[in-house]
This record gives sequence, structure tokens and C-alpha cells, in this order.
Amino acid sequence: MVQVVRWYMSAYHAGRKSTVAKKPYNPIIGEVFKCHWDIPDLTEDSSSLVTDGPVPWCTKNQLTFVAEQVSHHPPKLGGSVTITCAKTGYSANVEFLTKPFYGGKKNRISTEVFQPNDRKPFLTVTGEWNGAMEAKWADGRTEMFVDVNKIDVVKKIVRPIADQAENESRRLWKEVTAGLRLKDIERATDAKFALEQKQRDEAKDRKERGLKWETKCAVSSTQKFLVQQHITTSKHQANKQLNSKQRQLFLTQPTTSNVRSEFNIDLCRSLISADIPLYKLKNKVLMGIP
Repeated sequence: MVQVVRWYMSAYHAGRKSTVAKKPYNPIIGEVFKCHWDIPDLTEDSSSLVTDGPVPWCTKNQLTFVAEQVSHHPPKLGGSVTITCAKTGYSANVEFLTKPFYGGKKNRISTEVFQPNDRKPFLTVTGEWNGAMEAKWADGRTEMFVDVNKIDVVKKIVRPIADQAENESRRLWKEVTAGLRLKDIERATDAKFALEQKQRDEAKDRKERGLKWETKCAVSSTQKFLVQQHITTSKHQANKQLNSKQRQLFLTQPTTSNVRSEFNIDLCRSLISADIPLYKLKNKVLMGIP
């Protein structure tokens, strides 16, 4: 958990550095950004694409990232983030602090890291997310947690706009970006207005039809809570143990009868195509077929 917190708190300093203004880019609901990195000192295995991952054109040795805007409200300058590990029970609360009206520093960040079921943090980290952050442990020790100014920035890799989906950031905002680069403010403003008006019209349509926005990548806090509650139940644990002991039989072993073997194969294919695992049939005859 400590290493995850170290990565998270140091990740914001490498934001986009560009002459193009950032302010016009208020994320709209459903917008997705995907990218990946080549990990230094790792040999890329171009033959092993992770076709079922969030960034399916990457390999197993590349670090992938995907983000989705899940509400109409743009990100604020301050706020809280909770990091939890369902397996170990460790957690962390990260607080992005807004600049006070008079005095004080900008870009301040504070984090508390907790052991399972503890209310008192065993680690507290404070500092600036674009500078140095200091750690203070429960036993009184203090040390430099991370200094982002001493970290090398590895450039992210993003697919060409022509290969991106319609809701991916760079394709979605390409006309706004073009207007800003050409210093054509009217063009950028018109493109921005068109995107935001489309978002308002779609929101109005969903409201009139009684529909809720369904996220594509992210999981809502309610869904996450329900899943976390379910995986702790005795029923889930029993099914998990049962599944680990039983396996789907393909019934392809040769038998003394070719006819019976062909029947077994056809039966297996039918059940698999219907997504019916044999153990769920609870039929001793079927489960005992060689």
C-alpha cells in the first residue's frame, strides 16, 4: 500500500506541458482517455498482446492507463481520494488542499495510510504534489517520501487520433485543439460549445426517458460497495472453493464407442455454447460421462 501511495502522490507532476491552454478542456460525461508506457529496462514482448485488457493493443510488459469521466461535473481543484486494498484491508485517504485566500502554498497534498481496522494512521505524508513530500511514521521517524523534481518523466504513448474511438479525449476535442493552435478563438469556442450542447441535449433526453448514465470503464461507489459486501459472504466463499475444485469437462477423451464419443463431444459443445458449466447441472449421470 505504501508503494501504491508513493506512486499515486507522485503521478500528478507529469501533467501535460503545452503552449495550448488547459482551461477549455472541461471533461464531458463518457469521455475516456487511454495511454500506455514502455517500462524502462524491460524487453517488450510484441507477440503477447493483452487483448482482454483496458488498453487491448498493449503488451504484457507495458504499463496501461484508462480514465473515464463519470459525471457532468468537471474535476475540482481540491478534494479527497480513498485508496483501498480489498485483499489486505490496508487503506489510504489522500486530500488535495486548495490554496487559502491569504498566504499559504499552492498544490498542497496530505495523505494518511491505515492498517486494517485501525483508526490511527501508521504513516502520514504531507507536502506539494508538484514538489517534495515528507513522510512521518507512527514511531516518530521522518524521511523524504518522494521528491518529484528528482524523478525522470517517461513519456506516455497515445494512439493516433484516427485510430481512437469517438469518445476518446484527443479525438473528442480535436477541433478545439486545432482552433487554439491556430489562434482561432472563434473556431475553438464554437467547437467547445457544440460538444457541451450535445452533452446537455443527451442528458435532457435521458432524464425525459427515465434513464441513468451507464459507465463504460469505471464502477460506481454503489456497485463497488455491493461487490465488496458480496465477496465477504459465506455463500460466495463456498462457491469460490467449489469452483477451485471442479473444472469444466470437455468430454473429448476417447472411449470404446465412437458413437458415444461423438455424442459426448456434441453434448459438450451445446452446453458450452449455452454457457452452462456441467457442475451446475447437478446431474450425476451427465457429470459421470467419460
